Amino acid sequence: MGWFSRQPARVTRVATPPGAVPRATTTLMQQRGWQKTWAGWVGPYATRYGTWQGKIEKAGDTFRVFIRNPPPEIHSHPKWACFHRHKGDWYRIHLHTAPIDRDPNAVVRYCEEILTTSFKR
Repeated sequence: MGWFSRQPARVTRVATPPGAVPRATTTLMQQRGWQKTWAGWVGPYATRYGTWQGKIEKAGDTFRVFIRNPPPEIHSHPKWACFHRHKGDWYRIHLHTAPIDRDPNAVVRYCEEILTTSFKR
């Protein structure tokens, strides 16, 4: 007989006591301190490299996403082309595709990921 068996692999479930891994009960936006407004939400995009003011407006089924004074490091990011000056020091971020579930938390996570990767370039 060789090294490998033709029997299917068995999956073993590891039981953990209830409460061993607490489930998060707050959303990303709640953790970051985003506030609901009449037009959408306002709050910070937070990374280990800094925080930037942001706002998300909901227009029907689409989001209009903004950031105030994005860092200069973002100019070398491939997504910089999606940042357009809006009013004063605010930039609108064009989302190619809106989140499938229409969750603004996904938008915050996406923007924070762009900011983080712009510092790693």
